[in-house]
Amino acid sequence: MFAPPRAVAAPPAEPDPQAVAAFEAGFKEGQGQFDRGEFLAAARTWLAAAAHLRETTANRDNRIAVHEYVVDAFVRGLVNVESIEALREAVTALDDYCERFTRAYGTETPIPAKISAALEDFRARLARAEEQTKNPPVLEVPVPDAQPGGRPRPPRQDRARC
Repeated sequence: MFAPPRAVAAPPAEPDPQAVAAFEAGFKEGQGQFDRGEFLAAARTWLAAAAHLRETTANRDNRIAVHEYVVDAFVRGLVNVESIEALREAVTALDDYCERFTRAYGTETPIPAKISAALEDFRARLARAEEQTKNPPVLEVPVPDAQPGGRPRPPRQDRARC
């Protein structure tokens, strides 16, 4: 009896030296921005650097590490920031990473906890910011009706100048 040949996994592709060099240069640039306190710029630079590495097993550790740096940059850059645009940028970037990660490794390989926790936080903050835009709080300005000491203010009378 003849058995069909077993499928042989293809050897992992060698990393593209140009892609690796572009990744490393972008990573270094992002680190400089982060060190200068330019956190959102660093996040954007690191995302662009990560785009040079395909989501493969050979690149997984580097892509996880750089996306954890991206999380750190977004967290620091968005402290006390409720800008819909900035929060949406963070959510979109991390959603994209999680989608690619799951497509490459399946649902059995968990997304790193640091990344998924930050994504959930940014999603919640974005939802609150969008809700605030839809229903802005009404600020009531108290009208003083008494002078200091509790006496009523006399009605204001505009006097004509001679």
